[in-house]
Amino acid sequence: MSVLKKFAAAVLAAGAAVAMTPAKAVVVGGVDFGAVGLFSHIETATIAASFVNAAGQVTQSYGLISTVNGDSTYCADGSSNCALYFVTSATVSATPGSDLYFAGSQITVYYSNTAAVNLLGQDSAANLAYISGLTKWATLKGENGVDPSAAGLASDTKLTQSLTGASITASGGGLLSVDTTDGLGIAGVEAFLNANTIPTFTGQFADIAYTESANNFVLNPFDLAGAGGDSCLTGAPQVGDWCLAGSADLRGRTVIVPTPGSLALLGLGLVGIGAIRRSTKK
Repeated sequence: MSVLKKFAAAVLAAGAAVAMTPAKAVVVGGVDFGAVGLFSHIETATIAASFVNAAGQVTQSYGLISTVNGDSTYCADGSSNCALYFVTSATVSATPGSDLYFAGSQITVYYSNTAAVNLLGQDSAANLAYISGLTKWATLKGENGVDPSAAGLASDTKLTQSLTGASITASGGGLLSVDTTDGLGIAGVEAFLNANTIPTFTGQFADIAYTESANNFVLNPFDLAGAGGDSCLTGAPQVGDWCLAGSADLRGRTVIVPTPGSLALLGLGLVGIGAIRRSTKK
């Protein structure tokens, strides 16, 4: 076997070995998405939300992203010494029956390079102030993911609130797209999440499917101790009070850009294939 053939065989063998190696972690914006991040992402989060019940009212919510692709130690170094939080706002557009339809939904995801704080250790106003002072990681906006025939208009989120005794239960969701126009998030993160794979009712494509569920039974004790907080447990909550707490889920695809290392390996493999072909012709 000639030296050239040996070189080509070694290159191809190395390529095969790399192909058989499990996918490496995908680290974007200081967050490790794991091997799953090559294809998709799933985040779970806590959520606290203010109560609304009529068109024109604006609800706020916030929370801590607890896991990324099933892992609570999602920092780039494999630890839990970082954290992702989010803050949302949305305006009620229609209220048929127990359903609330929202438009103009916006979610800002924030990154902290320190371990997560206990969001039950202070009231929601203090939590919002803390989160809003962190690094903006990605910004998302609502897409038309709700059937417009249901409420007579195109909405991006639907929430159903039901009352059982003094217990308020809310559940719903919508579609989100990465907002690449406001320049507030980290460009690499937004490019990674901007997969455009979920069809909307207007023929466009969203990036993330968002769902949430919440209840008023167990809430932040610091919110309950504040002015009007007791309304959350009476079955007749006041608009704007932090009367809902629960969990949220975000699911989407990812966009992987080849790294310089993988491109170099591909080029080396092509060189090896070309060498073999030339040798065969001789």
